[in-house]
Amino acid sequence: MRHGAVGPALGRAAAAEKEDKDPKALMKAGAAAESAGDWQGARAIYMKLEKLKGYDAFAEYRMAYDAFQSNDTTAAQTYAQKAASRSGPQKYDAMVGRAREVMQRPDVKEATEAIQAQANRLYDEGRQVVRERVRDLRARAEGGRDHDARPGLGQEATYVPGTQPVPPAELKPLNERH
Repeated sequence: MRHGAVGPALGRAAAAEKEDKDPKALMKAGAAAESAGDWQGARAIYMKLEKLKGYDAFAEYRMAYDAFQSNDTTAAQTYAQKAASRSGPQKYDAMVGRAREVMQRPDVKEATEAIQAQANRLYDEGRQVVRERVRDLRARAEGGRDHDARPGLGQEATYVPGTQPVPPAELKPLNERH
């Protein structure tokens, strides 16, 4: 009778060993663990898959993803670099995963926010300058002003409605006119 009790245990062990060598079963189990939010369990499954020939790049990519999801950025970076160094369809995904991991770092987030604030400020300033310039051009077109009142923008032709414009080079100071 004792052998009967040991038999099922040996059968389960043999089935588990067989499953550890079946890439489809490991990928399915890893995906199920990820769906359940068991990132550590999924990483353990993909570590088994990594040992199988031809599945290392895929397993490393999935381990990087799972490490990232569990906030283990050091492991995520290591696995992503390994996966990105290998050829195969996961290479691009691994590089994207590495970029996401970098974007989550606090110093990168802070720099991104500072750059965005600076870009917004410059955009607003540029928009204001364009609005002022358009307003000035409209005023000139309506005959309201004959030159730009802001210093440093250079001379422009003087125009009096009903006459031809006079280029700045042809203008002479009043005391030099005859």
